[in-house]
Amino acid sequence: MDKPEKAPVDKEEKVFRSQTYRLYPTAAQEVELNRWLVWFNVIWNRLVGLREENQKEVIKLPKAERKGKYIGLKQLSKHITSARHLVPEINTTCSYCGFSIARRFVRCISSYLSLYKRWVKEGCNPKRKPEAPGYKRLDEYTVIDNEQTSSLRLRSGKKFGRFDCGKMKDLKVRLHRPLPGELRSASIMKCPDGWYVKMSYIPKDPLVVKPTTKTVGVNLGVRNIIARTDGEKVPIPQERWQRIAERIARLDKIASRRQKGSNRYKKIMALRRKAYCHWVKSRDHFLQKWSFRMARDFSEIALEKMDLAKMIEESGGTKCRKTGVKAKTIANAAVGKFVTYLKRKMEERSHVLWENNPADTTRTCSKCGFVNAKIPLHIRVFKCVQCGHEEDREFNAAKNNEDKANL
Repeated sequence: MDKPEKAPVDKEEKVFRSQTYRLYPTAAQEVELNRWLVWFNVIWNRLVGLREENQKEVIKLPKAERKGKYIGLKQLSKHITSARHLVPEINTTCSYCGFSIARRFVRCISSYLSLYKRWVKEGCNPKRKPEAPGYKRLDEYTVIDNEQTSSLRLRSGKKFGRFDCGKMKDLKVRLHRPLPGELRSASIMKCPDGWYVKMSYIPKDPLVVKPTTKTVGVNLGVRNIIARTDGEKVPIPQERWQRIAERIARLDKIASRRQKGSNRYKKIMALRRKAYCHWVKSRDHFLQKWSFRMARDFSEIALEKMDLAKMIEESGGTKCRKTGVKAKTIANAAVGKFVTYLKRKMEERSHVLWENNPADTTRTCSKCGFVNAKIPLHIRVFKCVQCGHEEDREFNAAKNNEDKANL
């Protein structure tokens, strides 16, 4: 008698979100956390060495026999177990955090391989070749991961709470907002301006999306991050970022006069790292804020797909031959990161993001469709030769992006 077939069960995909909080460890706890980082750095470097040895052995085999011979998560975890038995100092650290190093290493290798395959498909440009995960100095490993939910505990208060991470108990954490879900994993990060913990959680309530049917065309740029068809421009805060860049340049000049390795040199470099960290966080806050507003207010967005790596490569470190913009200005604008944030937020709300071919978006008339001659970058007003239409060049390009997506 044939057994009845089981009806397919729709498994709901768990949506993970993350929230970062500031940590305030005591002096004794900070010493212990730094000791953990030193030994986790040793484990990381040993895993890199094991992978290099494994690659040398696998390359000697024929291609048909190489499948399944590469080192994986099980072999790496076994090595960490043996290291914990052999070295008593490693055994005093949290075992859950130690085994998370192998998972992080495997994720880094898999992302490197995907980038390497993409690099091969694009023609093996030596300037764009990705780098494999390598050895780290003692001060380079700055993350303590813990993916064991049972060893994590967060006790909330009015302003501050207490956080337990494996063997590290009673860490003071500033809860600027409550954790809106079930805690699943945590990563303690050592940054130049202090300690932070990034908590991943499953939200209790689904994301509330306000219904909207608005559509908009957007032009991306290095002066204004977005120019929309509704007439709004969002300028990049270059003055604020320039002040931080000037401070970093002054600290670099002071550091060049210090003897490398001295205490005075280390103090200056610590201030430089802190200033650079402040600049990165300021830029990320700006990009996150405006990507959230765009995803919240519009159901469909049309923009151009820019090849920023090619633009920076063509600049040769000075100015782009096509646009005349400096490579540093293109990189500092972080347009690619803004598009990444916008994509993620649009997907969360089931909204649509259209990425069009950027060819002729600036010199095409949005009124009659005539393709004009190339316009130099210093000319900010578009004038159509055929119909005489005059408009800001960024708004004209945004309307062309909207027309390409048929919005």
